[in-house]
Order: sequence, then C-alpha cells, then structure tokens
Amino acid sequence: AAARSASADERARAVRLAGRMRELGEAGDLAEFLEYDIAFHTLLLRSSGNEMFGALADVVAVVLRGRTRLGLMPHQPVPEALRLHERVADAVARGLPDPAETAMRDLLAEVRDAMLPLWRR
Repeated sequence: AAARSASADERARAVRLAGRMRELGEAGDLAEFLEYDIAFHTLLLRSSGNEMFGALADVVAVVLRGRTRLGLMPHQPVPEALRLHERVADAVARGLPDPAETAMRDLLAEVRDAMLPLWRR
C-alpha cells in the first residue's frame, strides 16, 4: 500500500532507512538497528494510506522490541533480512506495489522461518 500512497519524501526515507539498517546490521549494532527497523515499518504502515495499517505501527514496534528483549533476534541481522528490507524500500520508492508486497511477504516468511525452531522447543 505504501508503494501506491507514499509521498516522494516518504519513498526516499524508506530507502535511507533500509540503507542505514544494512550499515547497522553489518556492524552488529542491534540496539540502533532496532530503532531503524521500527522507524522503517512505522513509515511503511503510516504511509500506506490505510488508517488501520497506520494504527498497527505501535503494535509492530512492541513486537520488534519484545523480540529483541527476549533474545529472539540474532545478534547480527542475517544478510537475507537486510536484503529484503532493501527490496521493500526499493519497490516502494519506485511505486511498484506488487514487488513491494512480494518482498514484504518474503521478509515476513524469513522472520517466521527464523522463529519456528524457537516455538517448537
């Protein structure tokens, strides 16, 4: 939805946030990475043009913070997750809803796959 509705400034910000997430992730700065991850997803939800999606931003922030506090995040984000954030940002920036949705679904699948072994303990 953000690929359809985001302003030019929001589109550019998504790319900047994803780029900074890569830098922080590769440096292993999980605390600052988390703040950029929250900002990234908040931006996408709020720039979607969908009031319900926008209202989920705080819930997503709580989930991301909780996952980190509970030790359910890797100490360094996996390269695939970093790449997928950049794919989402690029598709949003280019105004391509279908590729943006596919990349976000792939990102969520990556998180799900990382969490499944933890749920099966």
